[in-house]
Amino acid sequence: MLYAGDRANAKDEILEWLDLGYIVVCNRYIGSNIAHMGAKFKKTAERKKYSDWLLDVEYKGNGIPVEDLVILLQVSPKITKGLMEGRKLDIHEKDFAYQEEVFRLYKLIAKQKKNWEVVDCAFGEKVLPISNVHDKVLALLKRRKII
Repeated sequence: MLYAGDRANAKDEILEWLDLGYIVVCNRYIGSNIAHMGAKFKKTAERKKYSDWLLDVEYKGNGIPVEDLVILLQVSPKITKGLMEGRKLDIHEKDFAYQEEVFRLYKLIAKQKKNWEVVDCAFGEKVLPISNVHDKVLALLKRRKII
């Protein structure tokens, strides 16, 4: 609910920017909650019930604008695990099975939603340079006629 509250607090500003014709970019929106919280549910029916509830709270209750496009910047949990070595990890970062389930759910959501696009940010076992990811995102935005 904290993330939903943050989005609700930003709603008026986001709507104003959209009315002005701006492109609004949000880092982690409703889909993040669906994937991360959804990974905590063992049963698909429970996950669906949670997802439906959250979408209702966010879009209908809080009036959050529906995304035109969601870009999932994808890196496998195996690679991210390597990137986190030597860092102090939080409870979710320590749980590799949880990370894998979140990754699986993100991919599932992306397949189900027409407004989601996946950008693979790795080649083999290595993260791509930022410039390569940037080029992929620009190509996607051009293909979608956003820019």
